[in-house]
Amino acid sequence: MVTTLNIGVIGMGWMGMAHSRGYRAIPDRFWDGGIRPRLVICADDLPARAEQAQQMFGFEESTSDWRKVIEHPDVQV
Repeated sequence: MVTTLNIGVIGMGWMGMAHSRGYRAIPDRFWDGGIRPRLVICADDLPARAEQAQQMFGFEESTSDWRKVIEHPDVQV
């Protein structure tokens, strides 16, 4: 059984990028763990950095307002 984990990341600087890489690596590193991350939305106060992270990691949405991440109805983590 595969569980989808809906992810939102706030702050796409060094640590946000590291977390995003980690989430994307879950299926390869823990292939038998039954968890599949879904990168829903990322936020950064610099809109260009949020958009770059969206393109780089495959987030479905990006924003410059961190509140949209915590208010997003799909985000679990």
